[in-house]
Amino acid sequence: METNGHSEPGTASEPGVRDFHGVLPPNRKIAKERSQHRLAAFLFCQGLSQTEIAKRLGVTIATVSQWWRTPWLQTFIKEEMAVASRDTLSEIIKGAATDSVFTLITLRDGNTTPAAVKRQCCSELLDRALGKAPQTVHNVGYTGDPKDIARVDSELASMLSDRALMNSLQAPDCPEPSLS
Repeated sequence: METNGHSEPGTASEPGVRDFHGVLPPNRKIAKERSQHRLAAFLFCQGLSQTEIAKRLGVTIATVSQWWRTPWLQTFIKEEMAVASRDTLSEIIKGAATDSVFTLITLRDGNTTPAAVKRQCCSELLDRALGKAPQTVHNVGYTGDPKDIARVDSELASMLSDRALMNSLQAPDCPEPSLS
């Protein structure tokens, strides 16, 4: 069962979610998530200590410690911290965008900048201002029909077989041929 998108109170952490370092398992099971638990989680995310949270919420430090030990509260805190990190990173990137544009312009207009770098700067500036040009893809001969898929699989198997044959005939000192 889930509680507001989080694991049921008292259950183990979700697979793939790292536990916080040094957190002991809870001594008691909390049967139902309450608004105080959610508020405590937000205060943890803001960096408040268990003592500060206990004072603000009017509970004992031991109570806050028990809340902190519950895997579902830890999962909630991790999710909130991940969202906050993405938002912070996005703001940093947006803040650096103007400087990056001016750097591209400076490189483009520099007297000692190689022509290839100038061309790349122009492409980047145009792509950012106008968007990338559409890329046309021509799909010739393959309709998605199972017979076409079987034919492609057969061609691939043939190429791999040819490559294996070439590798078996290859002298030990020769480099392996590349398919690209």
